[in-house]
Amino acid sequence: MKKLHLAPLLLVPYLCSAQQCNCAADPKRNESISCDKIVFKNRAKLYWQFDCTTAWLVFENSAHKKKRIFDMEYFLPGRIGLDFAVEYGRHFLLTNRVISGCCEPLEIVVFDKQTGKELKNLGPIIYYSSQARYPYVIRFEDETYSKISLLNIETNKKHSILFPGKRFRNFRKSTLHSPELRFDEPILKHGVLILHYTYPANKNKWLQDKITIDLKRYQ
Repeated sequence: MKKLHLAPLLLVPYLCSAQQCNCAADPKRNESISCDKIVFKNRAKLYWQFDCTTAWLVFENSAHKKKRIFDMEYFLPGRIGLDFAVEYGRHFLLTNRVISGCCEPLEIVVFDKQTGKELKNLGPIIYYSSQARYPYVIRFEDETYSKISLLNIETNKKHSILFPGKRFRNFRKSTLHSPELRFDEPILKHGVLILHYTYPANKNKWLQDKITIDLKRYQ
């Protein structure tokens, strides 16, 4: 397990116009990271740059003004630190992997799609939608695990949904694993989200249950 060492998440102006995507001293590195640009619908771009010691994530707006969103000491883009998740109407999301390997849930960071400005770090999440028509992130509201929060990223409206928090409170005290990791691959069909999860009945028995959320109700 490798801990993350980050430069502060400051939107530092990135003045160099040339794209830097090469390490002559270690050609294998050139094959391990893609510098292909993700082009948003508003013509802003997001892409990696790197040299032999550092990798950094660049936001470029439609006027070609660039800024670094994130620098990393280790050469591990996609496995640790920030990486692209999804584009919504006015925002884009980056995932944040705090450590490489097991066992921490994904975190989500929200950015403005016009400026590249970081708006909020939502912390550990249960789910984020990969469909722009349903711009939702789901997470536990607090460590009582008695409510889950359904947040519309575009409108910033939040809805609370009751959850049997006792199922995870004792689990969290007795293990290093996060409750967010007990959720299986989500199923989203016709706007209805199904989240299957497992929880401990006792030390030797695990049970299954699910949460069903009609996202169309909250739009």
